[in-house]
Amino acid sequence: RVQAEAGIQRRVIELEVLYESGLTISSLLNEREIAEKLIEILGERLSWHHATVRILVPKTNRLDLLALSHPDLNSQQIREQRKRLNAIITDPEKGLSGWVVKHNQVVRSGDLRDDPRYSQTFPNIHSGLYVPIGIGENVFGCIAVESDEKDAFTSNDERLLITLASQAATAFENARLYQAVQKELDERVAAQKALSEYRDQLEELVEERTAALQASEEK
Repeated sequence: RVQAEAGIQRRVIELEVLYESGLTISSLLNEREIAEKLIEILGERLSWHHATVRILVPKTNRLDLLALSHPDLNSQQIREQRKRLNAIITDPEKGLSGWVVKHNQVVRSGDLRDDPRYSQTFPNIHSGLYVPIGIGENVFGCIAVESDEKDAFTSNDERLLITLASQAATAFENARLYQAVQKELDERVAAQKALSEYRDQLEELVEERTAALQASEEK
C-alpha cells in the first residue's frame, strides 16, 4: 500500500510538471527561452549535477548549446561554461548528445565511464540521461541530464523527460515557423519600402525632367 501511494504521488508530481511545462513552453517563440524554461522546470523535479539543451543548426550541421543549468554556478559562470562547452561538443558525431540526435534513441546510463560514446565535460560524472528532441523522424536536438552519482536516474525520470522533450519539440517547431514567417514579413516590408523609395525617386526625376522641358520650351 505504501509503495502504491508513493507511485501515485510520483505520478501526480509528473502530471503537475507536464501541465506546467505545457502551458509555459507552448507560449514561447524564442528557442533559447524555450530551452532555458525547459531545464528550469526539470530542475525543480530532478536531482542532477547539470543539465543541457542542445539544438542542431541546419545550415552549419553543428550542435549549439542553447541552455545550461548548474546549481552551483552564477549567471556569469553559466555563460562562461556555455562558451566552453560549445567549443568542446559541436559535431553531431561526437558525444552522447550527438549520438542521440543522430540515432533518435534515448540513452540512460548508470556508469558513463564504461560508455565509449561519452565525452567528459565535467569531472566526476557517473550517470546520464539523454533524450532526443524531435517530431517523428525529424530530430533536431537533445536534452541531457548528468549526475555525479551512479545509477541516478530511473525509468520514471526517463518517461518524464521523454514527454517534456515531446512538448519542447512542438514548441521549437512553432518557434522556427514563427521566425520564418517573421523573416518573410520583414523581407516583404523591406521590399515594399525599397519599391516606394524607387517610385518617389522616379516621380522626382519625372518632375525634374518635365520642369526642364517646360523651361526649354519657354525659351
